[in-house]
Amino acid sequence: MGRILTLKWKSSVGYGYAGPVVANGRVVVSDYQLESGKITNNAGSRDRLTGKERILCLDAKSGDSLWTHAYDRNYALSYPGG
Repeated sequence: MGRILTLKWKSSVGYGYAGPVVANGRVVVSDYQLESGKITNNAGSRDRLTGKERILCLDAKSGDSLWTHAYDRNYALSYPGG
């Protein structure tokens, strides 16, 4: 029987188009903060989205925010966020 892992911490993030990276005691994850538009899953058209893309750096032990970088980013996507 395998070892049962316990949850140490969790953090809310927005829509994602990439997975997190864990290195040197830090967790780096990117997300998208939607400001306007509607996200759907429609291969026949593209959703026009406006918002901010962010890169978040968290302490791997505590989940505390170490820094955040955000910038405006518009998207035209035919698939939903993860």
